[in-house]
Amino acid sequence: MKKLIENQDKNKILKLASDLDNDLELKNENKLISYFTDDCKIEMLGIKLEGRNELKKWLNWFFQMFEIIRFEPIVIMVENNTFFEEFFIRGNFFKHGFFLEKLEGHS
Repeated sequence: MKKLIENQDKNKILKLASDLDNDLELKNENKLISYFTDDCKIEMLGIKLEGRNELKKWLNWFFQMFEIIRFEPIVIMVENNTFFEEFFIRGNFFKHGFFLEKLEGHS
């Protein structure tokens, strides 16, 4: 996240992490993209993304899956210019797509 490189004050990092989680929950794609540099490298939910374009495509797909989504932070760390957050995701799927079919098949 470009803002973390400028100043790694603990309180600012926690505020940015909270803002990031809130923007994910609100599905605020434009705001989310602004947190990252053009050459960012992101690993999220086991998927590796490089750059804002890949992030934007992934966010579009991700937001189409969930009607409601909540992120519950477990660990937040910053080392040099690397931001790490581990979290639980809780949400409700939209009633379409293969995810719901898989969930219903395993009930």
